Amino acid sequence: MGKALARAGCAVSIWGRNPEKNRAALAELAPCGAPVEARTCDVVDRAAIEDAFAGTLQAFGRVDGCFANAGVGATGRQAFVDRAADGNGGACLRSTSTASFMSSRWRFGT
Repeated sequence: MGKALARAGCAVSIWGRNPEKNRAALAELAPCGAPVEARTCDVVDRAAIEDAFAGTLQAFGRVDGCFANAGVGATGRQAFVDRAADGNGGACLRSTSTASFMSSRWRFGT
């Protein structure tokens, strides 16, 4: 999704917990020619989401869409569920929904 949007000229902000993967995503998106950035963000941490959203707004001036896709491979599934059990998430789908909801809430001030 990020690559298609960048190829269409959209500014893209990638959020992820892994800085190395974020750098790899930037390296893949940079040749598309659109403004791109990556932010370290754990989508089960409300404060991290709010910080990432504020930074994205500062960088680009607005946010037109949010495409959340939190998930893990089979080997990391239990670790993810254990980490997400802090009250902000629970499973991959739930954390994705939480991140989208909190980002939207932050944007519209509710």
